[in-house]
Amino acid sequence: MKILFVVEHFPSFSETFVLNEVTGLLDLGHDVWIYAVGNPSAPVEHPDVEKYELKKRIIPNAQVPVSRLQRFVGVLKWLPSLLSKCGPAALHVFNPSRHGKKALNLGLFYSCIPLLRCDTDFDAIHCHFGDKGALALVWEQMGLISGPISTVFHAHELCRLSDEEGRRLYGPLIRSKTLLLPISQRWQERLISWGALPERTIVHHMGADLQKFECTSHVPPVDGPIRILTVARLVEQKGYEYAIRAIACLRTLTSRDLKYTIIGAGDGGGNLADSLRQLVNELKIADIVTFAGPQPQDKVRESIREANIFLLPSVTTTDGFQEGIPVALMEAMASGLPVVTTRHSGIPELVEDRVSGFLAEERAVAPLAEAMVGVIEDHALAGRIATAARAKVEAEFNLLSLNRRLGQILESEAEIVG
Repeated sequence: MKILFVVEHFPSFSETFVLNEVTGLLDLGHDVWIYAVGNPSAPVEHPDVEKYELKKRIIPNAQVPVSRLQRFVGVLKWLPSLLSKCGPAALHVFNPSRHGKKALNLGLFYSCIPLLRCDTDFDAIHCHFGDKGALALVWEQMGLISGPISTVFHAHELCRLSDEEGRRLYGPLIRSKTLLLPISQRWQERLISWGALPERTIVHHMGADLQKFECTSHVPPVDGPIRILTVARLVEQKGYEYAIRAIACLRTLTSRDLKYTIIGAGDGGGNLADSLRQLVNELKIADIVTFAGPQPQDKVRESIREANIFLLPSVTTTDGFQEGIPVALMEAMASGLPVVTTRHSGIPELVEDRVSGFLAEERAVAPLAEAMVGVIEDHALAGRIATAARAKVEAEFNLLSLNRRLGQILESEAEIVG
């Protein structure tokens, strides 16, 4: 099948789930193309980008010129081609009552230009995030592209919306024939409550590549430091403040040497590195905390192999933002690394407390520290949890199985349209 991915950024350092789907579908023999509406955002390039020669599969976007004159010149240049391709429906991109600011600032018009430069007859259009599904729906209604649309909904685009806002923002997409693929049951229920058809709203998890994460023993050594690891962006929802406080608390509960490594970078407007370093200094634990910055996937896997505990105490942010089900947790669990996390969003769909990991309430520092003590002191419990964690990921969050399932879903959609 010829499949078009519609995403915001590609490659994106913090959205390896998109990269993993792209490469997975390529491995299955599909012809995959990527249209990234925004610019690449990866400070460190993943090896798979080069391995799969993915830059050759990216449809170059068309940025809206800053100058109003240049924008107008662009309209004069490309509007005849858009009218030739779409007929009068092309003029809908200028309709502010329908498309708001995207019509007024010509963003919607410029999003069409790359699709005038390439063959737009696809067997499937697969979108990550609801706004990209809504954009693809506009293109499809104009006649600019063809092929059934599927849209993956992640947590961040749903969690801060009221029911009224959700129905208004995603109403056209929900009422269309688009297949909706929320990443957890929690968000499936939300979309259905907004009017989505249950039979067209299917949970499709993100997953971990089990071939890259071998399950090994992470039993803490009798001698030597206990190595604790967090892999996540330096943003509020990852709960770093409470992770660091839990490490400080843990230091008072055990005589063992501790080493806490943080792998991740901040993003625009959300970089907490300075405040977190200040907190580390205030708690007098700078000697055991390392900020390693962003790292490529092979370095992340090496850090996971060397760790004894994976800590990710996700929280609902002050403005209502929530996680989905963090892939980093899946990767740690696939490696047999005991995870300590929180009852947050869809995480309990992955982690069962004291069965496949440890769950604490959000912002509960002492329980996080006590759970880590349990891993350090009860090796039998840690071993049972590691085995159950790997089994859980194998059964429900196996990237290879999920990519096969996604391919089957897209093929089924193509057959229905065909």
